[in-house]
Amino acid sequence: MKLAEALVERKAAQQQLAELNERLQRVAVVQEGDRPAEEPAALLAEVGAVAERLEGLILAINRTNSQADLADGRSITAAIARRDVLRMRQGVLDALLRSVGSPQYRARGAEIKFVP
Repeated sequence: MKLAEALVERKAAQQQLAELNERLQRVAVVQEGDRPAEEPAALLAEVGAVAERLEGLILAINRTNSQADLADGRSITAAIARRDVLRMRQGVLDALLRSVGSPQYRARGAEIKFVP
């Protein structure tokens, strides 16, 4: 299986797990005397099967990413780690800019004035 195919399958499995989770939440509690629209045990079994398939896909993807090198000599795993950290740093800086850029309202001149 190629990496691109595994990535597509992983996304589909993640979406399927999210859908199963929603379905389980809907049938988890029913009124006394009623039967759930779907059998929770069957849904849980399906969750188990999808989760096992997802685990295998993640292992295969991670193995491929750790063995494949980019043109600059870094592994794909190292590049992904760098990307994730850069996204986190960007998120912190974006939040900082939003908080500094938001207007501070004062009712009177005697109130505390905030300066960036």
